[in-house]
Amino acid sequence: MNYLWVIICQSIVGSSYPIVQEAMDSIPEFVFACITLGIASLLLMPIASKLERTKWTSLGKSNWVKLSVQSLCVNVLYSVFLFFALTHASATVSGIFTGLGPAVVFLIAPLMIKEKLTLKKGLSIAVATAAAIIVSVSSEDGGTDIFGLIFLILSVLSVSVFTVLSKKFSVDLKPITAAAGICFTGFVITIPFCVIQSITSGFDYTQFFDGKIMAETIYYAVFVWAVAYVLWYLAIPKVSATFGGVGLAIVPIASVVSSIAIYNNPIRTVDIIGLVLITVSIVLSVYAEKTTAAATAKAKDEVETENMVSI
Repeated sequence: MNYLWVIICQSIVGSSYPIVQEAMDSIPEFVFACITLGIASLLLMPIASKLERTKWTSLGKSNWVKLSVQSLCVNVLYSVFLFFALTHASATVSGIFTGLGPAVVFLIAPLMIKEKLTLKKGLSIAVATAAAIIVSVSSEDGGTDIFGLIFLILSVLSVSVFTVLSKKFSVDLKPITAAAGICFTGFVITIPFCVIQSITSGFDYTQFFDGKIMAETIYYAVFVWAVAYVLWYLAIPKVSATFGGVGLAIVPIASVVSSIAIYNNPIRTVDIIGLVLITVSIVLSVYAEKTTAAATAKAKDEVETENMVSI
């Protein structure tokens, strides 16, 4: 079931892209992020207090620091670097780098949390990366300069580090509490960016009272921030960071499917190939984790048996 939570989480994130693209036509990026994170915080914090009996004033400095670091990686750095990258890089190159996320997680997980590498995990990551790149690559051939490449590398590193850190720190907090905490810290961190962008763009906040913009804002706050983060922190303590990395490849796939459903875009052959490959990748990743878990359990039993014999 935990694997399903990761799949649903990243599917929600990916399927929101067409909706967010429309919202960005009217709302500055950091204004939208700050407002939606604030709404998600107001929704989740009371729920965490009620269901998980979270005492926010007693959460501890260590937990707040861990949440802030995760939030900085995914809510600020990843977004900032991606925004800058898109002004310097073509859609083709951006899609390729997005597809490299699972591979980066596979490489940094052993360094950051001592997660064991296996051939099966490597194969699942390779297939996931191929799926994301195939679906993301478009016919646009705009130029890409050195700044675009640098910002793309930094954006992929940021979201990959978040994936691994959320695995490392997830055991310290319950899922709704962790989700609420990362939304709240993200809200606080984005306030300065929101204020600056509001002043420089002259944004009119009364636009939020427009029915369509209000619906997009509430949808993003409730589903993409609140629900997706709860599902992520519900699953990540019980799956490997590598599988979390595989989940990153679902985002561009879900985005394409959402575009097809919302805008009636034609289904391309590459879309079908991507869906098949990501399904194969998920099956391989789950199989790899179950095989590793069985091998670990067997080794543990053998050690216990040897200890009993020696006694």
